Amino acid sequence: MYEFFARYHEPAAEADLSVEQIDRAQNFTDTAVLVLGRDSGGEECDRHFRGDYGLIDLSWSLRYPAVKSILFMGIPGQEGAAALADILICAGGSYSPAPGTDCGVEDGSAFL
Repeated sequence: MYEFFARYHEPAAEADLSVEQIDRAQNFTDTAVLVLGRDSGGEECDRHFRGDYGLIDLSWSLRYPAVKSILFMGIPGQEGAAALADILICAGGSYSPAPGTDCGVEDGSAFL
C-alpha cells in the first residue's frame, strides 16, 4: 500500500474545451457556472501564519457586471458537489427562496 500512496501521481487533466464548443453553448443558455479549484498539495498548504486569514481575492469579479453571485463551498465533503448540483438544477423540488446573504461582492473590501 505504501508503494502506491508514496508515489507521485500526475493530477487529472483539465477538460479541453474548444472555442467552438463554448460558442455553441451560448446558444442554449445565458448562464455560466465557473468552478474554481486548487490543484496543489503538500504540507505547507495547511500551515497558518500571522496575518494569513485565508482570504480569497474576488476583486476581479467587479470588472464583470454580469456576475450576479459567487458561491464559496469550502470543503463540502464527499457529497458536497452532488448537493450543489441538486440546488443548481432544482432536483427534487423547489429551492425557493434560495439561501442568500445580504453581503454582495462589492461589499468585500468592507471586511478587509
